[in-house]
Amino acid sequence: MTDKSLLPSEAKTFPQMIRAAAATYGDEVAITLQAESIPCDEISFIGLERKSALMARGLLARGVGKGMN
Repeated sequence: MTDKSLLPSEAKTFPQMIRAAAATYGDEVAITLQAESIPCDEISFIGLERKSALMARGLLARGVGKGMN
């Protein structure tokens, strides 16, 4: 079974959960940031998956790998 066919509740890792949520909920809003002093900002589940993948690639490029402290 691939991550795309998992339900978010079936995920065993955080990356699996993010991919499953993106596949399940797509462009629905995942996170809304709202405060009096800043403009309202939102990100979809797909956007969250993309940002997560970008951050993971950045960490890997800097030598950070799975299981490191």
